[in-house]
Amino acid sequence: MPDWNATTKDLTGNEDLMIGLMNEDKRFSRIADLLMVKPSKSGVPIVDKNVPILPSTLEDSVVVQAIHKVSGGVAYVVLGSSNQALDRFAAFLADPKSEGALRGQVAVFTVHGELFTFDSLSPTDRHKLESDEMHRYKPQMQYGMTAVLVVIGLVVLFIGSKFVKKKKPKG
Repeated sequence: MPDWNATTKDLTGNEDLMIGLMNEDKRFSRIADLLMVKPSKSGVPIVDKNVPILPSTLEDSVVVQAIHKVSGGVAYVVLGSSNQALDRFAAFLADPKSEGALRGQVAVFTVHGELFTFDSLSPTDRHKLESDEMHRYKPQMQYGMTAVLVVIGLVVLFIGSKFVKKKKPKG
């Protein structure tokens, strides 16, 4: 079991787990450039333009982020809009059904108990990945896959025709 480096005081950026409220902008100022959702003095977090989070989703919610630590490795930042929101999130994590629910670079746990996960890809990077995926198959591969599908279709038709009874002519 690894040792976790955490603190409730000022942050150095070397901690493994950082928990705080969305209005603690000064406390998180040292790592603010690494965050996709940054705390602000008003308590309304500042969301990076590449993360498609609706502001209404962040009301009475918890935001979990994975960032690179200054010393190397990954740090987890948990920002709650209130202590009650953090308590709800802790109860969610304690539920065995929520195992494996956290993924992506940013996750938002809403007041309604819903968990949404996001990655911080820009629209250009996302489009490139989608385009690469669409063009992953070369024409030769497409012909081979089409031939296999045709053969499977013919086998299904042949087997199906054996089960259909032929009507005898009346006479």
